[in-house]
Amino acid sequence: MTQEFSTDPQTADGFDKVCHDLKQSIATGLLLSDPGVTRDVDTGTQRRLALLHQQWEDVAALVGVLNGDLAAQTQHVDVAEIAAACVDAARATRDVVLDVDGRDHMVWGDRVLLRRAVGNLLDNACRATTPADQIVVRVGSHGPETWVEVTDDGPGFGQIPSGTGLGLEVVRAAVWAAGGRLRIETGPRDGTSIRLTFPAALRAVS
Repeated sequence: MTQEFSTDPQTADGFDKVCHDLKQSIATGLLLSDPGVTRDVDTGTQRRLALLHQQWEDVAALVGVLNGDLAAQTQHVDVAEIAAACVDAARATRDVVLDVDGRDHMVWGDRVLLRRAVGNLLDNACRATTPADQIVVRVGSHGPETWVEVTDDGPGFGQIPSGTGLGLEVVRAAVWAAGGRLRIETGPRDGTSIRLTFPAALRAVS
């Protein structure tokens, strides 16, 4: 008996195979970057390993959702924590300022989607600017709303080389799923400010 299998990643069979291979790479990445098994390195290396480990955990969660192993989880999420984690990762290559106003910036949404959204905004800002330009991530709450804003001094929205074209769609999907809205402001010359605004959620009481 002869069996033929598709190698096209666009098919369900091909997609499952890609996810299977990714899981193996993710498991290896998680193991190699685990700060708990590399105690003989200096503090700076430990911090970088912790950032890598967090990135691998995010990828593992994303692949799990895409592959159907994990359901999207809507829960109370602190967007200030998500912003701080994304800024820490971006600081590996760029100087990014984080400005958090107040405390308890809780929203009701999916942690993986929101992390992807803020990460995509930071990636766009890094591509739109030079090391001499400034990137600022602000988090705040006002009344019934909580917001995350990424501002840069680049040439303006749509004026930089495009990536895959999927970044803004990822952001829109995450904002929509959390019941929020997206606002993009471009200055008359340079600079772009993108704000994600969500209905604020009270912190769960244990």
